[in-house]
Amino acid sequence: MRKTKLGIAALAMASLAAVVCAPWARSSDGGPTTPWYGQRRYAAGERLIAQLSSGVPRPRDERDMAPRLALFEAFPDGTVSGLPLRLPEHTLVRQLQPLPDGRLVVVGLQNLDRQVSYEDGPYYPGLVFPLMVVDHAGEVLSSKDIRLIGQHVDLLGVTATEAILVRYGPATADGKPPPARVVLHDLTSGTEKALYQIDGQVSHADAGGDWLALAGHELGSDPSGQCWVRFHSPPHSEAQRHLLPACERVIDLNVSPDGRFAAVAFERAGEWAEPRLRIVDTVDLSVYSDELLGDFLGMAWLDDHTLCVTRMEPLPLRQDGRYRLAQVQSLLRVEVRIVRTVRPVGFPTQ
Repeated sequence: MRKTKLGIAALAMASLAAVVCAPWARSSDGGPTTPWYGQRRYAAGERLIAQLSSGVPRPRDERDMAPRLALFEAFPDGTVSGLPLRLPEHTLVRQLQPLPDGRLVVVGLQNLDRQVSYEDGPYYPGLVFPLMVVDHAGEVLSSKDIRLIGQHVDLLGVTATEAILVRYGPATADGKPPPARVVLHDLTSGTEKALYQIDGQVSHADAGGDWLALAGHELGSDPSGQCWVRFHSPPHSEAQRHLLPACERVIDLNVSPDGRFAAVAFERAGEWAEPRLRIVDTVDLSVYSDELLGDFLGMAWLDDHTLCVTRMEPLPLRQDGRYRLAQVQSLLRVEVRIVRTVRPVGFPTQ
């Protein structure tokens, strides 16, 4: 993907939902090539973008489709800046992913019938899910509705020229959950190419080198050990699969630009479970490191060996949902993990 998914988490305190790291370093990798999954990204480094939600009750006027949200961008020195998006009126941001060139891919939600709640499900005809490409100034360059009646659709990640989407159709005749269909959506033409059909729920995707990684979990099973990361590459007829122990859900997935390592943030099963960070070697699926994360906000690779990890303490609840950037900056912490092909002595593995 690049990267992290941007959704809205409703916590008891003001919540952070989504993250991805900033264009701090850019480097050429020797010219354009086209791997099997789509157009290769040339630049290393990502934008770290977060979305705040106050968790305030919905306004009494159901027609008000503009909840108070704040987008900001974080930088490696710990500073933050506002991120204006000049989206169409009454457009709610569902998910966001940064492209390698700094533009953004945003999946929004628009309710065409303002008299009806937008939570009426996948069969309600009055909803639009515009997939928008947004430039550095926040202006919408292109927009295409990706919603199909009767289907759920989510943005998993992006390549340089495509959005990686997952679509779920209606339940089967015997009541079983529908399989997940992973597709590539061309950002220029809007055409889609089917990649995989997977039993279970797919929540994250990312690409690096010749690898495309997908993360998710199996449905209707005990959560212990049922989260997985699948690694797809042309030399392998079958996907390589890495299981995450006692995992309830995957929070974030980031593949290094050269494809050698995958960083997975996940939440252990249990009432008081805290996020963990696991770095997996894609060559043999061995665990390079595994550590407790605590107040995890997001992560991204700055280059092939440098992983940026951001943490943020919970914000105090404000009923009006308004926060100052200085307040956000004071609670933000940026950390770096240096990953080598040879594991250093003392690197956390538990």
